[in-house]
Parts: sequence; C-alpha cells; structure tokens
Amino acid sequence: MTGWRFYHYGLISTSAPHEQADLSILQNWKKLKIDGRRPLYIEYTDRFDCGRETQWWYCIKDSLFSLDAVKAKRRYEINKGLKNFEVKAFAPEEYLSEINEIRTALFAQYPAEYRSANNPQNVLKTYQSRQKNWISLGAFREGQLCGYLDAEIKDGYIDFTRLCVDPQYEKLGINFALVYGLLLACEPYIIKGFYICDGARTIRHKTSFQDWLVKYFDFRNAYCELHMECRASLRILLILSSPLKPILSRTHNKKLYNLYCFLKLAEISTRSESCALHTSETTS
Repeated sequence: MTGWRFYHYGLISTSAPHEQADLSILQNWKKLKIDGRRPLYIEYTDRFDCGRETQWWYCIKDSLFSLDAVKAKRRYEINKGLKNFEVKAFAPEEYLSEINEIRTALFAQYPAEYRSANNPQNVLKTYQSRQKNWISLGAFREGQLCGYLDAEIKDGYIDFTRLCVDPQYEKLGINFALVYGLLLACEPYIIKGFYICDGARTIRHKTSFQDWLVKYFDFRNAYCELHMECRASLRILLILSSPLKPILSRTHNKKLYNLYCFLKLAEISTRSESCALHTSETTS
C-alpha cells in the first residue's frame, strides 16, 4: 500500500512532510485489512510550514549551522562533546554487538508506559535491508562505540531517524557531538535546498529532545495541521474516556497510556479542523 503504513493500530501517511498525502484512500480505508487487522484510524498532515503557530509541527533544520555564531555556553557544550568523542561515519552492520548493548541500556531508561525491549533480530534486518542513501555516524571513545545516529537521504529532505547513546556518556556531551557531526555531513544537501527533519511533534514519548535541538542547533518548528479520522468504535471510546484524560496521562499501564495518546491526537486534530474552518471563513 504505497504512501501509508500500519502503525499503532492505524494508517499513517508516509508522504514527506512537505508533500500532500494521497487522500484517495479516505474513501475506503475502513474496509482495508493489513495482516488480518483493520485500522482503527487514519492520520495525515497538510499545510506544511504554514507560517502560523498550530498544535502540530515537524522539527526541522533548513539552514547552515555555524559553531562560531552560537552563544559561548552552547558552543562550550558542543566543543566538550567533540573533545570527548571522535564522531565519524561507520558501518553499523560491523558493530551490531555494540549497537545492541547501547540500545538495551538506553531503552532501560524509558518509562514503563512506553518502554520496549531491544530486538537484535530487528536491528540486524534493519541494517541488512537498507539502501546506500543513509548517513550513519558513530561516537567513539578510546576506540569504543558509545553512541550512534542514522539519517536517511530522501527526496528533498533528510530523515533523522534515530539517535541512540549509552546513557552513561550523556554528561560528556555525546549527543552534542553526534548532532553537530550530522549537521556537518548534511551541509552539501542544505545548500541544495534540502532540510533535516527530526520528525513530528511527539506525544507518546516524554522527551524534550526537539526543544534541545531548537535551543542548541537552531532547528525550528515547521507548523502544519494534523488530521485524524476514527472508526465509530474508537470514536465512542474516546468520547467516554475523555473525562479521564488527566488520570490516563499519568498511568504506567501501556494500554491505558495508548488510549491517552489517542485522546491527545484526536484533540489536536479537532482543533486543526476548527482552525482550518475559521481560516476559510475569514478569507472567503
């Protein structure tokens, strides 16, 4: 099914952030079956980088980064990372044992409500099946791989897919060193008009990583509108569960936390629809 993927019980558009999703699927998505399962909802975005603040965004970097231009305190943090680690291109398939150790240590730090176990077989398949249009950088300390990142070069943009580091090295600036290395590697593409995308606003993961990217590396939020259409069964469940949202936001139960995430997405989608309608009315 070109342009869509089944993820967390729903259909999610795989179109580039700046591209319009193929909406012909809206006519019959409820009849589709993927691996024997019917999607509970369909989700997509539009009006990428619309120029006004909305409830949904992609965190992007579409300008060159100058280390000399940032504030002294921020420059210090980046230089500390560069001093403590050697960041260089590497072949992940040659470091699978180290990568699995890093992922296991990292995932152990995640909250119980969305913690998952590292799966070495999935890691192996990921790196065996991918094409050559990837940037993979490793952060090495005394010859040991301590963290890494992957970014896929796509049509018009670079998809910053993952950053995994052993938590014990975070205070040494490993994240700073890796992201700076990515910005250097992407300079030829930025000059050509590409942008780096760290992904959309995150609801499921409780992280300030995108805020960190904005603060230290001049990423920005490219605002857009989120659309989510649900099956009647899910819509009724969301309506009945809505009063419980404050409680669900604090749960450590994975299923209940998934329900909270659906509630939050539906709320943002409804606001987007209302805002779009208001904009249409005021400009007509």
